[in-house]
Amino acid sequence: MGSTFKTDFSDPGNRTLLALMFGRPKIGKTRCLLDIARKEGNYLILISTDRGARPHLMREPEVFKKKVALAEPSGLQEMRECISEAGTMVKKLLGQGVLPTNIWIAVDTVTHLQIKLLQEARKIDLRAPATADRSDEEFVRDFQTEVDWGINLTLMSEQADKLVSLGVNLVYVALERTEKPKGQPEKPVPALSGQSRDRLMGDVDVILHMAQGDDGKRFFETDYRGGAGDRTGRLDRVEEPSLLGILNKVFRSTNGSAATDTKTTSNEEAQQ
Repeated sequence: MGSTFKTDFSDPGNRTLLALMFGRPKIGKTRCLLDIARKEGNYLILISTDRGARPHLMREPEVFKKKVALAEPSGLQEMRECISEAGTMVKKLLGQGVLPTNIWIAVDTVTHLQIKLLQEARKIDLRAPATADRSDEEFVRDFQTEVDWGINLTLMSEQADKLVSLGVNLVYVALERTEKPKGQPEKPVPALSGQSRDRLMGDVDVILHMAQGDDGKRFFETDYRGGAGDRTGRLDRVEEPSLLGILNKVFRSTNGSAATDTKTTSNEEAQQ
């Protein structure tokens, strides 16, 4: 009987990335996701809750054909179906010999997902189990939805558990809001609330804040003092806006195009 504990840490095992990317609206978060397929030729399973990806895909349909799979769930049940189907697609790609590092799943955005599920939960009326216009089956469905909202916190924990278990790259995308801790300057943070925010931010390897310089160029901030973070200690405080580049740098891979090394102080050094 094998041990459940690991003692050899020379091999990181599955070289896949778990990331949370956030930024203001229209800064290019969705374009960054689509670059995974457009520029890198990887596979992207995209769960879009704000319908922001469709215009990009329609402009270049041949570029994304067979590389991007898009779903646009509007509620709890559809979200569950998307996660289940995503698992089927991952298994199919792995069966075709595609490496886990070349498969990405993204939820764009978890901010919109949380809002949609909150709105859905607020429409539920549990005062009368069965009425002329609502069957017992519909009551059970509505009751389950409210339980999911109250316990699973808008499906975030359930979603995270199922998606992480697929063993491929996973990116949560969020909008940003401003937070001002007591006695500290304002900083941008992911626009999520409650324990859902704590769960997602606590699970990921890196939190990437997409920002834009005066010259119009976009970049990732990974500095914990700016609302982002990097538990790997391998990223610089400023990185090129390439998810594959982040993946390669985290695992010190020479596969594909690596992110540009800006030679700035790393988060690991900054926290010492």
